[in-house]
Parts: sequence; structure tokens; C-alpha cells
Amino acid sequence: EPGDNARVYDAYNLKLITSFNVPDKTSYKHVKTKFRINGKAIKTLQNFANKSTLPDGKRNGSIRIPQFMRFLGENYIFNEQVNVIVLGNPIYHDSKTPAFSMNFGAIPSDGHLFNSTSKTPFGIDNANLLKNMYVHFAYIGEDWKQNEQHGFFVKRFWRLFIEKQGGKFVTFTGDLPTLFHRIKTNTSATAHNFTIDDTDKLEMIVLKPPQIKYSPIYERPVTTTAPSRSDVIHAQNVEFGLSWDCKSCDMDLYVRPLPNAKTLYFNHIQTPLGRYWKDFLKSPKSTNGYETISLSVPVDLRSVLIAVNFYNGTAPKGINGELRISWNGKTYAKNFTIPATSGNKGQDRENILQNGKASNSHWIIIDPITVIGWDIDQNR
Repeated sequence: EPGDNARVYDAYNLKLITSFNVPDKTSYKHVKTKFRINGKAIKTLQNFANKSTLPDGKRNGSIRIPQFMRFLGENYIFNEQVNVIVLGNPIYHDSKTPAFSMNFGAIPSDGHLFNSTSKTPFGIDNANLLKNMYVHFAYIGEDWKQNEQHGFFVKRFWRLFIEKQGGKFVTFTGDLPTLFHRIKTNTSATAHNFTIDDTDKLEMIVLKPPQIKYSPIYERPVTTTAPSRSDVIHAQNVEFGLSWDCKSCDMDLYVRPLPNAKTLYFNHIQTPLGRYWKDFLKSPKSTNGYETISLSVPVDLRSVLIAVNFYNGTAPKGINGELRISWNGKTYAKNFTIPATSGNKGQDRENILQNGKASNSHWIIIDPITVIGWDIDQNR
């Protein structure tokens, strides 16, 4: 409208493309007049579009949301409400920080929101950086999300990221008319009941995909007959699942499929031998889901190393948990207790994984043989 202005930015390369300005006079209410006085700006925008190329992420509409929001917050001071319209793909990917890519269904844990930008691109250094910014996000298509659960968590994370820096996350939609209607009517941000996990663990979470033919490992009936020697030595399609009884605590599962192989866990989510996931039985309000690790190669279960750590939280009486191993239609379970009353954030991890022995009460090593119902010395 007359008196309004808008700046258009390249939200991947963090630079101003052009500005639109409408003088505060009634004669400038006509669309043709607005186009005429902003002809140069329109041509600049067209040139930008014609010369655009896909970045390394190979995703149409790629932008770098955390860097762009910081760019705005660090370069402009808004003393009154300003609408920030973000058009693009909500999946973050930057070739300079591949470990933090949201490609292939990954989402950042809440721990990133409690760290600085020196440690993670999703870090926060200033709780008021985005003050007075009302953010409206319009994504392109639906192919950016793996499934509805993944889409839920992507939206959740960006909302918490904006709000934790003093901004308002008002709109998240794939429909442009809806976005502009919400701006025109000055719609407020809707309320939510998201709970932020109180942890500083830097984790990229890959959600366990929904099971179509099989139920989650935590819902499967437990097998009561011990497996044969052949089943144990040539186990295929193996899954490991960890659950526990403290909702406010964070437990971590570590699995080393073969001697000298790399261990799968929250900070090393994929190897040629398998993948680490987060698993949820219901739509959760936080990202503190159950741990699941699936292997993509046959293994001898006798050689697999399994470790569990009490990472974060408080449990006055210790934590009771259950480890499950499932393969070839069979599921075995073993209860365990970690006596520590609070988490230790994975301290002594390298030493414990290398030696295969728990050196303190925050860790436990679980022999797969004891889970499947064999005696510890059976068929060794």
C-alpha cells in the first residue's frame, strides 16, 4: 500500500536482491503506477530468477534459514512489527556444514537451541535477535518431507528456533494465498504446547519411518523360545530398540555391529552396516523418542557390542529400561537398571566402547546372548 516498502533477499547467499517502494500518496494505489515506479526492481528480480542455479543440496528452492534469520537480526533493528516472508524449501542443507544437513529425513535435536553458533548453525547467541519479526513461511510442494511425522518435526523445530530468539512464527504453509491473507489480516501466531527438551546434546535425529507391514519393535510380542545357533550366527534384518521409564530422561543406545566397525549412535547415525533412528509410538511433543538401530547386513550376534548410557535428566531411584533385539520375525527383550541418579552426557564414551566394559554407573554393557535367552557360555 502507499507508504509501504519491501526488500527482497537471496536467502541462500544472504544478500539483498532489490527493494520495492510505494510513495505515501493516494495516486500510487493503482497497480500500474506501482509497477512503473518499481520497473528497475522488477527487472532485477527477473534477472535473479533467470540466473538462479541449484546449490550443492540439489533441492529446488534451497535457502539457509538459520543464517538468513541471523543476517536480518544482526543487520537491522526493527522497533515495530515487520513481516518476514520466507519462500523456499524448509530442509536445511549447506555443503559447508554437511553434518547438520536435514536431507534424508533428519531433524536437529532441541540441544542445538542451547548451543552457540560456534558449535552448530542452529545455535542461538541472542535471545532477542528476532524481536518484532513476524515470520511467514511458504514452502514449495510436499516432496521435502519424508512423511507427515517428519513434516511435523520440521515445522516444530523452526517454530522453536524463531521463538527462542524473540520472533513470532505465524505461518507455515504450502499455499501462497493463505500466507498473504494471514499477513493482510494481521493474524497472530497460534498457540502450541511444544515442550523443549532440556539438553545441550548436538544430535541430528533420523525418525524411524512408519512401519506398514510390521509394528514398531516396542509393540511386537516377545519370543519365549531361544533361537537356533544358525539364527544367531547368521542374523539378518536385525533391529535393536531401547525404551525406559523416565519421561524426562534421555538415554542413548550404542551398537557396534562387528569388531573394529564404527559404532552407530546419535552422533554417528549411518554407516554401510546400518542406521540409527528415533522411534515414536505416538505423536510426541518433544524429540526425546526411543532409540532404534537397524542393521543392513547379516551379523553374528555374538560379536555385536551393545552399550546404553544415561545421558541427561534426573532419576532419584535410577532408571529401569528394556532392550529389545528383533530379527527374522522374532523379538527378544531384556530388562536392565542403571543405578545412576542423573545423566553424565556420555562421559568416558570412547574408553567404554573401545574396551567393552562399563567403567561407571551411568553406563551398562548388554551382551546380546543374555537378551535372546542363551546362557552366557552357550555355544561360544
